[in-house]
Amino acid sequence: MIKMRLIFVFLPLMLSIFLIVGFYFFLKNINKLLTNKNNNIEAIAVLTGDSGRIELGIKLLEAHPKSKLLISGVYKKSNLNHIVSNIDIQDRIYIDKDSESTIDNAREIVKWANTNNLKQLTIITSYYHIPRSILLLKYYDKNIKYF
Repeated sequence: MIKMRLIFVFLPLMLSIFLIVGFYFFLKNINKLLTNKNNNIEAIAVLTGDSGRIELGIKLLEAHPKSKLLISGVYKKSNLNHIVSNIDIQDRIYIDKDSESTIDNAREIVKWANTNNLKQLTIITSYYHIPRSILLLKYYDKNIKYF
């Protein structure tokens, strides 16, 4: 009886401590991620979700005429004309309609980067989502620099 009580008290306590410590390290390290302060952006990858991400990706693409843009996780019935009206940049935009999760996004982004021989990618997603996204991207290809 005492052992059961100990398990019911000890297990939730340890789980709570684990979650609190993990969250502390997440908050501590979130600001240490690199940001691309270089004016020469080679490529941009947008992980769809919150509003404003695609617009930011398009603004960066327009500001960097030699760069390319991948929008990952686009709605399956959507097309490039629905996403961007500027036909001058449409030939530098690629859309991925297959990704349905962050893992899928990472795989597709790395595959696209390798196909296009890209070595540096500027990643656009939510602030809190960056660490997980970068971790997955590095898992699939450690040789690409992610900003």
